Amino acid sequence: MKPYKNRSHKPWAPLVKHDLALGFANNRAKYVVALLCFIALCSFYLTASEEMMQLSKAGMGPSWNSDNFSLFDVLIYAAFGMGKYTPSPDNPFMLPIRWLTMQVLVAVIVGYYPVDDLAGYAPQVFVRMRGIWSWWLSKCSWIVSSVVAFYLLGLVVFACFAFAFGSPFAPSASDSPSALVNGLSVINISPSMFIAALLIAPTLSIALSLAQVALSLLIGPFMSFMALMTFYALSIYFSTPLLIGDYSMIARIDLVMPGGISVEAALAICIIVAITATAAGGFILNRRDLLAKTGS
Repeated sequence: MKPYKNRSHKPWAPLVKHDLALGFANNRAKYVVALLCFIALCSFYLTASEEMMQLSKAGMGPSWNSDNFSLFDVLIYAAFGMGKYTPSPDNPFMLPIRWLTMQVLVAVIVGYYPVDDLAGYAPQVFVRMRGIWSWWLSKCSWIVSSVVAFYLLGLVVFACFAFAFGSPFAPSASDSPSALVNGLSVINISPSMFIAALLIAPTLSIALSLAQVALSLLIGPFMSFMALMTFYALSIYFSTPLLIGDYSMIARIDLVMPGGISVEAALAICIIVAITATAAGGFILNRRDLLAKTGS
């Protein structure tokens, strides 16, 4: 890996270009894994759809045509999550695997490159830039780009799947399998509101990814990854406003669950967390730089 060389009077732009090229190159295998996971989600959808059709034919469920699904349905299925958990002996706690898989993939994709680069050529960049903010904001740009690329990859896979097996742009004729299985209805919610709700997922991922990487500057990438997974588990279990990890679950927004988070509030809180995490990361790096100078 060649060190970054600054040949521009505007060093931040080429630094971002360098991070995008190197960061995406280092994560090629992880995006392949993400691609396979998205394909698996599509196959799970087909299985759930066929099961719902069999129940419908047997008169044990609402009308369902397994061939009449849209891209909209597949997105709901992937992001549905689970309703609010109420502990009881007859209701064991189970993680929403489909939704959680996507959160784990994002955390793995963004978690290591910035810290690895910090241990490599970052000190040279600090000297050339006369500070750490250019380096840190470049990494933040890479984090945002990586999260957006992840969700765009999923969108492309789901769209191809809907084109191949369903009616990609047809309005939903009935609830998605995930909604029916969980006993929650989404049929009366407008597509425009669901599009807004689906934007919570990438926005939340960006916010928590920035927080994850900022925390990794203190405790390392593995421990920050474990802290984020713990945060997700607590958010799923307790479902309180202070634990924002479950905001991207369709099943827990107020359009579906009474008392759930509103789309507007969720997006606003995610943006605030993203800005705070960006500022915190810069502060941590400044403190590290100051401590290094004091100890030298």
